[in-house]
Amino acid sequence: MGFTLTLLLLFAPAACSAGSEPARPPGPSSASDDARLTIEITSSTASAPTGIRAAIEQANATVGPTRIVSRLAPGTEIYIVRALPNLKGADTIFDAEGLVLRSGSCTRSDAREGCDGLVVSGPKIRVNGLVARDFLFDGIAVRGASAVDVRISDCRCFGNRDDGVGVSAYATSVVVERCVLEGNGYRTKGKGILVFDYAEAELRDNVVRGNRDGITISRRSRAHLVGNKIIGNYDKGFGVAGAYATGERNTIESNGLGMEGLDTPPNADGIRVTIDSTLRLSDTSIAGNGDSGIVVIGTGRATLTGGRIVGNAGVGVRGADNASIRLEGVTVRENRGGAESLEDLARLEKE
Repeated sequence: MGFTLTLLLLFAPAACSAGSEPARPPGPSSASDDARLTIEITSSTASAPTGIRAAIEQANATVGPTRIVSRLAPGTEIYIVRALPNLKGADTIFDAEGLVLRSGSCTRSDAREGCDGLVVSGPKIRVNGLVARDFLFDGIAVRGASAVDVRISDCRCFGNRDDGVGVSAYATSVVVERCVLEGNGYRTKGKGILVFDYAEAELRDNVVRGNRDGITISRRSRAHLVGNKIIGNYDKGFGVAGAYATGERNTIESNGLGMEGLDTPPNADGIRVTIDSTLRLSDTSIAGNGDSGIVVIGTGRATLTGGRIVGNAGVGVRGADNASIRLEGVTVRENRGGAESLEDLARLEKE
């Protein structure tokens, strides 16, 4: 029989400035398209004079706004056998038009094996419609303190051995929107999307499915999630570890069910909040996951408003290690382990 829980708790503010909201989406680029230098990619050979390597190098060397545009047919694959230079030229738009970057036994400049697909490390950069697949590390990485006001739109990253999209190392005001992240993260505990190392990002309307983990925010980073579908990932759907996250209208369903030929997933929960983290979500569906709907441990704090926690294989809500949980108008029903479980010093008050 289903029911609705309203749980009220008092808890201290998060150590990572939980009182303030995460960065909002950046505004449009300041330069008009007419003012931009246009650089065309017309060769599918990465190192050709009109290939992607030369285009990035020219954009990086240009003072003023630039636009890189692929003139190749959508779906054209460019094999990357030597790591591309970071895209860092300020105020650059890269209209990939469905161009596919694919790893071809890629090596870095120091001859070590493995590389990322595209690394963005400059300010006011837009990347539209890029596909990145089969790289040893991230498909697309936004990295470093100079990566401010960056927008990754309509991308597809799949089969990368680390993260589909990684946002890290103080990158701020980053938006990842309308991307499909699929089948990433099986070299390590990689994710569909990872935001970490003091980065700030907004994740909007992405589909994150079939990855090792879905989305993780960690290591003093901050993120806002809106309208993402985090579904069918091997292990947990959404993790917050030593970080601050907010969001609304996300779907976190059917994660942690494992995959044929792989070991049983270790943390098969819909949401897992740990290590002095704060999470605030509204109107979220947490359903059909392989263990608990939401787990909050290690002095984590979580507030859920509206939405549902339904049909998970474990308990609906689990708290431990002095965790604090607040549920306001959340429907909790039909979880196989019961509605709730409190362990150790977890605190829960019902009204």
